[in-house]
Amino acid sequence: VAVPQDDRWGRTYEGYSEDPRITRAYGYEEVRGIQDSNFLRLRGDGVIATAKHFIGDGGTTGGKDQGVNASSEADMINIHGQGYYGALAAGAQSVMISFNSWTNPDLGINEGKVTGSKKVVTDILKNKIGFDGLVVSDWNAIGQVAGCTNASCPQAINAGIDMVMVPSDWKAFITNTVAQVEGGQIPMSRIDDAVRRVLRLKFQLGLFENPYGDPVNGPYRFHQPAYAALANQASRESMTVLKNNNVLPMRLNAGDNIVVAGPRATDPLSCCIWTSYFHQEYGSLSIMDAIRARAAQAGVNVYQDTGPAPKLAVVAVGEPSYTHATSWVKEQPYLPADQLAVIQNFRNQGIPVVVLLVLPRPYVITEWKDLASAIVVTYRGGEEMGPAAASLLFGDYQAHGKLPWQLPRALSDVLR
Repeated sequence: VAVPQDDRWGRTYEGYSEDPRITRAYGYEEVRGIQDSNFLRLRGDGVIATAKHFIGDGGTTGGKDQGVNASSEADMINIHGQGYYGALAAGAQSVMISFNSWTNPDLGINEGKVTGSKKVVTDILKNKIGFDGLVVSDWNAIGQVAGCTNASCPQAINAGIDMVMVPSDWKAFITNTVAQVEGGQIPMSRIDDAVRRVLRLKFQLGLFENPYGDPVNGPYRFHQPAYAALANQASRESMTVLKNNNVLPMRLNAGDNIVVAGPRATDPLSCCIWTSYFHQEYGSLSIMDAIRARAAQAGVNVYQDTGPAPKLAVVAVGEPSYTHATSWVKEQPYLPADQLAVIQNFRNQGIPVVVLLVLPRPYVITEWKDLASAIVVTYRGGEEMGPAAASLLFGDYQAHGKLPWQLPRALSDVLR
């Protein structure tokens, strides 16, 4: 439920919008979808939702993932906190604390890394917002708190962290924390509170009676045609047409030729970041394969990169799959020269170009938007991104998706 405020931030895709109101509304619905309106009804067979990263991750300075947020407390609540009001109203049972810092010398704010901030974790999240669920730290985030390591951080525990994510140093962390409790650095009351929150959730989920569920067959109940259709619907409803000079839907006859090109055309992983449970086994159709499958129904011939007398070219560009970092330099949110050259090449030949833009974060498209006859934003459209894009091109549906954030005309707009 991040509210991205800097277009250079690589994890912009983790926020629903730059508008806090949209983030709040979508955060509410997402949690309802993940764990049901009453997660207790899923006892023994469900999951809980974790809202993250609390708080200010979308406002990091210069688009750097672990940068410093320079906001007032009012901004933190009114902008970056809105998604949590939505998620917690829907019953999210867990909140993950962010990597970022919170400092503003002009306002006298110097909380440092929020993982170690009692003001953030206890005063704001638990007391002011009223969250009574489980608070978890991010991956080795305690090691970034001043004076701490990944194996020892009493400050984070005292700040209100209930479960600590220390994937490599967990044994040393337990040993050190026990010693810190015995030595009085961490009050036993804080441990009791953390343990109570952890155990209560496990009991509510039925994990003591049925700790493993059905690990062999259980997950595969969710790989069904009906759910694949839902994924396709979600991708269709998100597709956004930025430009269309009367080339979409493609007006083609049986026997016509088209060309599909660009680095994302044959890159099935670009649909996703953390891919689905089923991705390796079932895979996603690439944009190329999806267009070929749909074109076959219409008797249209599809060529890769080049072909005889194409009626138009579909060029799939944008960033490949990544998680935290960006594929390109964050300060340069432009298409790279080699991708731009593909668009320019077809334009130079007089071939109409339809650009499919894999857009996990806002780009500056000013320099090439006039080269394209149509521009369709696929975002990271999920496992059905390819088929949904192909269906749009052939007119099976009309796109109604809207941009969740503005696109800057130039980097100077971002810097300003």
